[in-house]
Amino acid sequence: MGKKTAATGFFVPGYIPQFDGLRGVAVLMVLIGHSGFLERLPHAGMLEYARFSVDSYFVLSGFLITGILLDSKGSENYFRNFYARRAVRIWPLYYLVLFLVFVVETLFVPAMRPTVASIWPAFAFYVQNLIYHDAYPFGLAATWSLAVEEQFYITWPLLIFLLKKRTLTIVLFSLFVVSLSLRLAFYFRGAESGLVHQYTFSRLGGTLAAFPELYPCPLAY
Repeated sequence: MGKKTAATGFFVPGYIPQFDGLRGVAVLMVLIGHSGFLERLPHAGMLEYARFSVDSYFVLSGFLITGILLDSKGSENYFRNFYARRAVRIWPLYYLVLFLVFVVETLFVPAMRPTVASIWPAFAFYVQNLIYHDAYPFGLAATWSLAVEEQFYITWPLLIFLLKKRTLTIVLFSLFVVSLSLRLAFYFRGAESGLVHQYTFSRLGGTLAAFPELYPCPLAY
């Protein structure tokens, strides 16, 4: 049986192992940024900036997802294939966590039930970062980044499907300007940090790097 060759796409080969390393570094930096046991080290306050490595994860994700969508644009079952793959990757574990927190835990802590009844729809539909900002209940603060990713997955395939590449490039630059302006406005007006760092419209800067046609040459090397 002959050796299979990697599928070539619009801008990248089918699999880039180096990106796994970059993702691993990003995850490690986030874990370091949240590690309380490192707080006693000299200049440990600087470690909080390690949390911003989540931006690099957004860029990688956006870059790869955009390439996949551009490659498959116009193909049969464009939307079904994309959303089915994303659902299999994210939904099982995410909704398992929500089930454990909102159902199993409330069996042992009945006092949680009134709060759960009012907040579970936001988490179930990935809009918690648009509503709660800093005040995430029940240790679910880390889910804000999943919400941003899912909102990206919901809207981006539709935009790529409907818009020509030139128009999409203009939209990307516009999103970058709007996002940066909004983030600066929140920061200098003293808004809560969740609006600055976790609000979807403050985190659109990574979308600029998500569109491969902005680069002068393909990255297939």
